[in-house]
Amino acid sequence: MKRGTASLCLAATLCVGAAHADPELLRGRLSLPAGAELPATAMLRLELFDMSQDTVRRLTILEQPVAGRPRPLVFVLPYEPPATHLTLRAVLYADGQVLFASSGAQPLARTADTIEIAVGAAGERSVAATLDDTDWQLVDIGGVPVRTTPGERTAYMVLLDGLLTGGSGCNKLMGDYSHPQPGVLRFGRVASTRMACPPALQTQEAALFDVFARADAYRIEDRTLSLLVGQQVLARFFARALP
Repeated sequence: MKRGTASLCLAATLCVGAAHADPELLRGRLSLPAGAELPATAMLRLELFDMSQDTVRRLTILEQPVAGRPRPLVFVLPYEPPATHLTLRAVLYADGQVLFASSGAQPLARTADTIEIAVGAAGERSVAATLDDTDWQLVDIGGVPVRTTPGERTAYMVLLDGLLTGGSGCNKLMGDYSHPQPGVLRFGRVASTRMACPPALQTQEAALFDVFARADAYRIEDRTLSLLVGQQVLARFFARALP
């Protein structure tokens, strides 16, 4: 292993639910390399996808604090059957910064007892600013700089396998998108959680939803993503490291 590269091993066991349609469970343990240290604010994020259909289906998102927990980190992901082609994405982050992560969504063989995922520390990995699988942090909407709330992450989005996940700076976002060819991007239905937000963030969130509704194209220059309608720039995002 090259210096500066960490390994993350994910041991996962698929457990079939009861015959009366109870959720199935994905049980696993996530191991970090000896000596790896995590800050007190570190969080584990797991996303489970079903790739067996024409449209990728996100089954479960789990976020847990990891401070003080024994290693390996044990987790249980419930999900609704049927699902025959599962993939799992794992990220460890703190204060909005990705620390360790799997390399995209990793396939899980239903016949395998364990899988292993090798990762590098996010700050030590080269990151190409591609539309998919990049952590896009909102910079401005219509030229108006993004607003933030103390203790909350700046508004962002991640596009992966037709699914959008992210946050508005107050609420979590989830939805879908289509990317039929380079330069073309259309968002489908985008939903959010319903937390009470300060008025300024409510206005920003509404403006971001308007961007998703209107955008039909995009442009990437260096590490900046512009969402467009025709040639008009609706919003700009900046690329941050993500596996």
